[in-house]
Amino acid sequence: MVNEANAGNQFSASLSPTIGSFDGSGSVSNSVDIKLKQQIKQEQSNYGVQLNLNSNFLASDYKNLSSIQARAFGFFENECGTVQIGNNFGGHYLFQADDFKNPNFSRSINFLELNIKDTISTKVYSPDLYIYSPGLWSDQLHLQNRFGEGSRTANKISYISPSKYNLIFAASFIPDTDGFIRIYHTYNAGRNTAFKNIIQLTLGYRTQVNDLDLRVAFGVEGGKRKNMQNNNLLFLPGQNLPINVKNQENLKSWDLSAQAAYMGFNLGFSYGNNYKSGQYYIDNRKDGTYWNLGISYSILGSSVSLSHFNSQNINGDLQKNSLTAAYHIKKGIHLFTELAQIELLNKATTPSKSSKFNCFLVGSKISF
Repeated sequence: MVNEANAGNQFSASLSPTIGSFDGSGSVSNSVDIKLKQQIKQEQSNYGVQLNLNSNFLASDYKNLSSIQARAFGFFENECGTVQIGNNFGGHYLFQADDFKNPNFSRSINFLELNIKDTISTKVYSPDLYIYSPGLWSDQLHLQNRFGEGSRTANKISYISPSKYNLIFAASFIPDTDGFIRIYHTYNAGRNTAFKNIIQLTLGYRTQVNDLDLRVAFGVEGGKRKNMQNNNLLFLPGQNLPINVKNQENLKSWDLSAQAAYMGFNLGFSYGNNYKSGQYYIDNRKDGTYWNLGISYSILGSSVSLSHFNSQNINGDLQKNSLTAAYHIKKGIHLFTELAQIELLNKATTPSKSSKFNCFLVGSKISF
């Protein structure tokens, strides 16, 4: 309904070079996506396999990240719905509204990932310190970040129902978030937030009234923590005493998103609650939540979007404002620019540490 995970053709590829400045440092990135799909069509069913290859490179004046990943999954489709087995996106990712920037072009979160370690006072890196993106907890760090190892790339079984009464239901089961095809990876965010036996359930609704297109998606998630450290006790950065995190053993989160499109305009909103999933400590503090609001306008091959993302976590708060503009030169060739302002508040330190980042990027996307 919102995102498309399958390649429409048997072979497709895209190249996305980007240059710019993040927090005053020169930066360059490049992403290559290749999709191979073999499908057998019959009268009442389709089945086949799809292979996705992805190469990413991201560097600033003093740091760099790179990765090469592969995903493969099989699929079967008929009048009863679609079943997918393997390393494809989960059902919720297919439906959940993004943060209302063009997902083909937004790169600011990737550059934030490159600099995020500087916001932490110790060498301990917590990938769950902030909520980066909309979505269920296991997807949030990875919806836009191409260097993460979240549930998006884990082995899973997914079912997506056919559309009936404008409703679509999706369910995904993820046995292990560490299980996916990884060719080469130079960046490791740690395994302290790995979960197993994750179940995602999503209900989507879409209707069209004249020129108004309305989409709504609601998702819930549950799972068990894979590894508990120190007999359910975990040390906080900069602290000497262990904090009991026993009730983190159960992952749970939910979110609601809605988008309305009319005459080239697209308005969207989303809200989610992580409870205390994946967080370092609880201490009777508030659950992790986020909200997101954005608007975009497209006309004659050009588009512009403005979005605001705000999240509050036990360990850190994040605010992100982003302006993205794109121009379609001709078939398969786009130019884009992005201006983003990001503010982080690290509450795991005493006193809390605030950091601000400014990002300006220009780039292109070539697809065939």
